[in-house]
Amino acid sequence: MAEKLRESYNIVLLMYLFTITTLLCIVELELML
Repeated sequence: MAEKLRESYNIVLLMYLFTITTLLCIVELELML
């Protein structure tokens, strides 16, 4: 149970980081235009 919980937590963390990175890239492109 604990193992599965940590796995899903890692997935959420990765998705969170991915979203932030994507948003930052979009903002950078918007500022450059």
